[in-house]
Amino acid sequence: MKLRNFHGLFGIEEAPEWLASPLSILFFVALINAWNLIDGIDGLAVSLTVFVLCVLSVFFWSARSLENMVLCSSLLGSCLVFLLYNSAPARVFMGTTGANLLGLIVSALIIRFLELPSEALPSPLNSLSRPLIAIASVSYPLLDLLRAMSLRAKAGESIFQPDRRHIHHSIYEMTGNNATKTVIIILIFSLTMLIVSIIGSLFPTFTLICASILVFLFSLLLPVPTKYT
Repeated sequence: MKLRNFHGLFGIEEAPEWLASPLSILFFVALINAWNLIDGIDGLAVSLTVFVLCVLSVFFWSARSLENMVLCSSLLGSCLVFLLYNSAPARVFMGTTGANLLGLIVSALIIRFLELPSEALPSPLNSLSRPLIAIASVSYPLLDLLRAMSLRAKAGESIFQPDRRHIHHSIYEMTGNNATKTVIIILIFSLTMLIVSIIGSLFPTFTLICASILVFLFSLLLPVPTKYT
């Protein structure tokens, strides 16, 4: 399982072997760590997992990809039940192992999503930029990962040093320590990015570059929590 098909993003249709292998490793490591980092607010990591699975399920169902649909629906059902006990105030906690496992499965499903043959998808889904859809679906975890690492590097600290300088912690403080409102705000952001990716499918590379730069710069303007360590 490798990240090969870019569907024309950055002018690349299919990545060569020498590029696909390191990109695949980087992709898995990034998403696994990103999912671990967002597990800092009750219900956030599992809610974003449900969001991504719902997006992928639409494409797998439309493509009649039974194997992928079974994987998606099984994990989706498990996450929905877990969310009942993990939403604020949480009675059951996910932990590092659970977050890493979700990041791993989501990474694998996204690669399967990108490998779907275009002819298997009905119109208008086959006209959408799947790389853009995939990145938009996981935009918040990736954005938070980049922002947290940037702030740590700027402070002269190890980028792997755990702290509370995350976007969800900033929003959590701004909402008066309300975890439910924080999760809803982040889900609205994720949905907005998904809509932007659908609208921008005509110019996927331009949309991705502009949206990424603007959103990242905006994230840096968010106040850092007063107690971030």
